[in-house]
Amino acid sequence: MIRSIYSLDTTLLETLYRRFQNCLFPLTLALLYSISFGWALPSLGYYLDDWPHIFYQKQGGSEAINLFHAYDGRPLLGWFYIFSSDLLGFDPTYRQIFALILRYLVVIIFWLVFRLIWQNLRWQVDAIALLFSVYPIFAQQAVSVAFSSHWAAFLCLMLSFYTMLLALKYEKIKFVLITISILFNILQYTLSEYFVAVDLFRFLLIYYYAKNNIFSKDTTQKKIVWVFRYYFPYLLVVVGFVVWRLFLLELPTTDRIAPVYLQELLSAPAYALQNLINWVVRDFFLNFIICWYKTFTVEMFDFQSRFGLALLGLTLILILIIVLFLSLRHRYTNQASLSWAKQGLMIGFLFTLFAPLPAWVTGRSSSMFVGPMSDRFGLPAMFGVSVLMIALIEILFRRPSYQILITAIFIGLATGWQARNTNDFRWSWIFQQRFFHQLTIRIPYLLPNSLISSEQEFLPKVGGYPLSYMLNLLYANDNPDNLKYYYVNLSKEYQSRIDDFAKGEVVFRQRWQSRFIGDTTAGVVVEYRPEDGTCLWIVDESVSHNPFLPEITRRALLASDLSRIIPDSHHRLANEIFGQPTIDSWCEIYQKASLAAQLKDWDQVIQLWDLSKPYHGQINASTELKPFIEAYLRKGNLTQSLLLSQQLNQGVRGGAASYLCSIWANALNTNLYPEAANYLKEWNCEFLEGK
Repeated sequence: MIRSIYSLDTTLLETLYRRFQNCLFPLTLALLYSISFGWALPSLGYYLDDWPHIFYQKQGGSEAINLFHAYDGRPLLGWFYIFSSDLLGFDPTYRQIFALILRYLVVIIFWLVFRLIWQNLRWQVDAIALLFSVYPIFAQQAVSVAFSSHWAAFLCLMLSFYTMLLALKYEKIKFVLITISILFNILQYTLSEYFVAVDLFRFLLIYYYAKNNIFSKDTTQKKIVWVFRYYFPYLLVVVGFVVWRLFLLELPTTDRIAPVYLQELLSAPAYALQNLINWVVRDFFLNFIICWYKTFTVEMFDFQSRFGLALLGLTLILILIIVLFLSLRHRYTNQASLSWAKQGLMIGFLFTLFAPLPAWVTGRSSSMFVGPMSDRFGLPAMFGVSVLMIALIEILFRRPSYQILITAIFIGLATGWQARNTNDFRWSWIFQQRFFHQLTIRIPYLLPNSLISSEQEFLPKVGGYPLSYMLNLLYANDNPDNLKYYYVNLSKEYQSRIDDFAKGEVVFRQRWQSRFIGDTTAGVVVEYRPEDGTCLWIVDESVSHNPFLPEITRRALLASDLSRIIPDSHHRLANEIFGQPTIDSWCEIYQKASLAAQLKDWDQVIQLWDLSKPYHGQINASTELKPFIEAYLRKGNLTQSLLLSQQLNQGVRGGAASYLCSIWANALNTNLYPEAANYLKEWNCEFLEGK
């Protein structure tokens, strides 16, 4: 492939290259992001910490947003979310586009920064920037609200670097450019503290820019003085921020991102140093090597999936395009010496090694799992590790064709992984939307101070407390200080005392400025496994024999109080946030029938069964036939009840005799017991003995 490029007509290639060379990189980057993220943007929603952000923005306004971020340890951050809410509203697609634009601009400015440092390089700088754009450290791009501020901070830092280097290049306006650079740097610190270490090492960028473009034969001492003179204003900004953050800042609560490591260093220095060495080594290898393992897995070769086949084909095509692009860059630029690679090793190694420093100071690291978003602590390391990898490839593989091919393979693998990861988020949003719409059909309104509990978290990439904020948005809680609804993970919080939960005890939770006070018996228990294609189940004691219920859920059923469900409500689902309701599905019929059964509107349940015939093929759990069996029993139609009961029984491995007996026992009119005995002989129902 690469040799064939060199054999093409030189005049034609050179003409095309010179005409389009300035837009080749932005277009290639756009292609990468189209494959990685762009294709799914309209199908992505909100995840994890997006939900509390959206709740406070939507229900509390500017005051709640500012207080939320003060409780979160970043009291200056509120302005960004007030601005983004006013600009974008609450449609998740706009938030996804905004976050991706920020990331795209970060990469563009990153690319321009290194084009200034290494002005004679082309393909290497392009390769560094492309690798940086999809580097497989950070897997939370779709968490668009919570992490848009991180990308905005990264962008401000890159703009600060870029205008700083332009100031070195353009002597006449250097003070204007330095002022702009410092302002961008200060703005960065209103958004995040994540990039303190990257900022602290900016003197390396000043030094290597000057070494490649300014320094002549000055002494080492003069070079150090020159670099420090330009670096000093930025050092003051860093020191000023650190002093303010550590010693002057007053927060309304305990500092969530307090420098606990510094306290540990003073109280137990030997133990603290051991921890630091552990974090440094583990994080370095995680960010440099281990994170690549997930890009080359058997999931790449899922030939039974149309998505998997399409992505594999796109990845191979992308690798060829990257090879073509980098080969053209190499062909029409001068051969660079390996001195840049030595500089790249220094920049890459130091920035990769120390970039996670802000996380370490707070006692956390990307290699120490503290939640599904732990990889965010490795986000600053992306700046250096992409430089380190390309510099190593240049040193280890001397032939340009090998260098370009290996680089293209890495970029292709990372892009493919990003696309698979994006698809996981897409499915999460599908599952969430199914949950939203089914829940609001089954529970039009839920009395305040209610718990919703389940055996385990059932929505991937959401989490427990974010689900609580989602529930408060669903039922339009307009008081951000008092949460009306809260989610409880029974396995996580009540594994060893589920009986205490069922009997009743006070529940108190506080997140940021919000509190919830309730009782374990004031709420509903749910069971939902969307990956199995089943509907959302709102359960109580009447389904205690359901063979599909986990044991923890079965023991918690006493706490489920369906009387807290209010059938009439003026509440309307906020489609801007939650999307258009799913219609014409079995689960919609099932939820309406379950609510009607709770209200003992048996005619409505039977009418819904008649309407459900086109959707019977969507039934993935035969136990969902319960409300219809019960309705026909209540109306005295034993034949239809038996037919549905047999269908339920056949759908359960090993049968569901005890469940069917409990349904018939609860719903059967006593006058029909003798006739029912003839129907139920095969299940040996105890309640018929002696009848």
